[in-house]
Amino acid sequence: MKQIGFIGLGAMGNPMVRNLLKAGFPVTVYDVIPDRMQVLVSAGARAASGLSDVAVGSEVIITMLPNSPDVREVIVGAGGLVNHMKPGTVVIDMSTIEPRVAQEIAAILTGVQCVLLDAPVSRGVRGAEQGTLSIMVGGDRATFDECQDVLRAMGTDLFYIGGSGMGQVAKLVNNTMAMVNVVTMAEAMVMGMKSGADPEVLFRVVTHSSGDSYSLRDKFPHILDGRFQAGFTVDLAYKDLDLALRHSTHLLVPMAVTAVARELYGFARAEGDGGLDCRAVIRVLERAAGVQVRSRG
Repeated sequence: MKQIGFIGLGAMGNPMVRNLLKAGFPVTVYDVIPDRMQVLVSAGARAASGLSDVAVGSEVIITMLPNSPDVREVIVGAGGLVNHMKPGTVVIDMSTIEPRVAQEIAAILTGVQCVLLDAPVSRGVRGAEQGTLSIMVGGDRATFDECQDVLRAMGTDLFYIGGSGMGQVAKLVNNTMAMVNVVTMAEAMVMGMKSGADPEVLFRVVTHSSGDSYSLRDKFPHILDGRFQAGFTVDLAYKDLDLALRHSTHLLVPMAVTAVARELYGFARAEGDGGLDCRAVIRVLERAAGVQVRSRG
């Protein structure tokens, strides 16, 4: 079994490591929060003393980090993995970052005879816990094939998209559509509620009509129950839409609807809802409209 290093043990990283351990992989873990490592040590992982410790003993290193600067610093920064890895090491970055940053990191690793796969994921914490993530991979095709055993320990749907950065492109396409859809669902339901319609009836109507969507089915029942505990947060929705807009600016592709959706998540963050689930964007619209979309039961 490949020796795995895993860096970033938050809400996604923790269950992903547990699934690697269940599949029989030896895993060395590292996080800047020591308690996160200790929890996984009790599950069979080895805690690393630092990035160099992860790099020296690992054939495949997985990173699951918040944003582009974090990934760049951990992999190719002054004290990063690149300074300690042996030739032939594969780094699989499963964070969501800018495609151009993934390409920059891949080029640097190629210079030291190592390989980067950018492999962001979808299906959230639930998918990470159940080992059913959708994984979108960019980079060298042969390396992707060699690492399928590792990826399949964490996900059920693997997609090879193309060269470096293309996994990130696929993730931004997916999340742009998903997060804009949440905003559209929220706007429409607030309009219906202010018109006097029963939101539960509207939910049944739309799920049997052309307006049906994953966002409606997954998010709206929680809204009806007043549950906004974090799954995929408002902060992450804002971050990913911002990444999409940065990328589109580089490509000279206008994304007007995405820009409006990002700003609505920005309002939610400004009003203190950044740590809530992305469905909490509806609260911005509720306050503006003077209604509350909740179950009447």
